[in-house]
Amino acid sequence: MSPFPADPLMRHEGEVFTQERIELGDDEFRNCRFESCRLVYDGSPGVRIVNCDFEESRLELTDEAGNTLSFLQNIFHGFGEDGRHVVENFFDQIREGKIGQPDTDFPDP
Repeated sequence: MSPFPADPLMRHEGEVFTQERIELGDDEFRNCRFESCRLVYDGSPGVRIVNCDFEESRLELTDEAGNTLSFLQNIFHGFGEDGRHVVENFFDQIREGKIGQPDTDFPDP
């Protein structure tokens, strides 16, 4: 079962966004370009970004997504070297495309 809703709220294909605040929501962006934009993500499960270009744009995490970032920040700063290691490993999994895959290092009890 896909984590995405069947149909996005809005489809954007080949659009160029310049100096805009874009609320990602449950929209789909394909082959778009973002120039000096603020991309705002609230934790909605359905956003899709495929083959887009980003130039001098930044990502803002709000609501549930912001809560997740605060949680990671608390682990990173609140648990000493072990906390930093946990967060760095988490970001390594993101870089390697392994988020959402079974973790064989720590099997379920």
